Amino acid sequence: MENIFMSLGAVGLFRPVISIGRGHRCQQRQRLTRVDFIFIVINIFLILSTLLTLCRCEQNIDECKIYPNCQNNGTCTDLVNGYNCTCTEDFTGDVCEFKVNQTCDSLSCKNGTCTKLNYTNNLGINYEVVNCTCDAGFEGRECELEIDFCQNVTCQNRGNCSANKARTGFQCNCDNDHEGIYCEKRIDHCASKPCYNNASCIDLVGNFDCKCLSGWKGNTCKEDIDECKNRTGWCLNNGVCTNLPGSFNCNCSGTGYGGSYCQFKGLCTDMPCKNGALCTQNYTAQTYTCHCTSGFKGENCSEDKNECTVNPCLHDGTCHNTFGSFECKCDSQKFMGKYCHIENPCSAEKNPCMNSANCTYTISENHSYANCSCPDGWQGPICAEKMRAGPDFNNLYLYIGIPLALLILAMIIGIVFFVLSARKKRATSGTYSPSQQEMSGARVELGNVMKIPPTERLI
Repeated sequence: MENIFMSLGAVGLFRPVISIGRGHRCQQRQRLTRVDFIFIVINIFLILSTLLTLCRCEQNIDECKIYPNCQNNGTCTDLVNGYNCTCTEDFTGDVCEFKVNQTCDSLSCKNGTCTKLNYTNNLGINYEVVNCTCDAGFEGRECELEIDFCQNVTCQNRGNCSANKARTGFQCNCDNDHEGIYCEKRIDHCASKPCYNNASCIDLVGNFDCKCLSGWKGNTCKEDIDECKNRTGWCLNNGVCTNLPGSFNCNCSGTGYGGSYCQFKGLCTDMPCKNGALCTQNYTAQTYTCHCTSGFKGENCSEDKNECTVNPCLHDGTCHNTFGSFECKCDSQKFMGKYCHIENPCSAEKNPCMNSANCTYTISENHSYANCSCPDGWQGPICAEKMRAGPDFNNLYLYIGIPLALLILAMIIGIVFFVLSARKKRATSGTYSPSQQEMSGARVELGNVMKIPPTERLI
């Protein structure tokens, strides 16, 4: 059966094609020629033109029926893709919203400000009109209508809708447990982590609750509890209580007790460790340990340790055990020290002193040093330098001291003699100065008074 497929409408996209039914051999397909290609392009163009014609918006909408916008008894006339308002004589404007020859004195703007405008209508006529510029949240010719921003708003979770502070929109006033534009979000009061010091937070209706750990108090567990002040019996057995942030400490030093509250008696109090051993104790486990000093052993360090079993003496020294210690008997001619480990610097093999000098030694830590005392006539660290001949400085005081003492004695005697001579001379000599009376007063001629006695002749 032959099926002939024609192209769309009056025009075809393709030429007629013959399809041979079952049992017939198909006709061989021919290759497209340039003419066929041009025919296909023309058909595509015609189809697109037809589709565009079908898709045009050819039905006009009457805006006057859908949008009755003409005010103040204006008449609405429908236009193609629009409308026009024919106003009465007293009004003008796109929707007849302005009153002709009206002034701000006659226009009462209840919630706004009156302003003057120059308006030109669609007929080209210019008018000076007045208009109310409404405050935020109001509308209407005289701004007499309050805008209801909550008209189509629903606040969730018992939220209350009201105009915002700027009166430019709405706001939902939420309770303490919700937030968001419509109060749609639940507030987690513990999200800000209001609890301190590792306290656990419990979210409540409109609030939160902090479960404080021991040692803290307050709404947010920020206040420290002074345990030493509130309860003096924390520390037992004369322990000293010291308050800490969120806790306290008991100082048990010197009490013989231990533990967090000085509640355990220390076993070291009875001094079980002997011979100067250090005692340490575990108050909780009620055990102690003795740290023995050198030379003792045993649980309480009461047993003597025989150090000679390992022979600590060196250089063939003989070890003798003592209570808590030991002694090394050394060959004093060669070695000395606790372990016979220090060489004798004055031994016959090591003696550095020469010329029969006397050798002595000093010990510093684990070293020994020789000291040489030189005989007369020798000097130097090991008495190897011979002294030069010279005066005997040991008897120098005999050569200088005796003459000096004699000289000082002679000087003392001379000074004493001079002083005595001067005193005697002063007593028998001097100057006489008569007074004024003696110079001008009566004079007595002693020549007439005193007579020379006659000379006696001795037979």
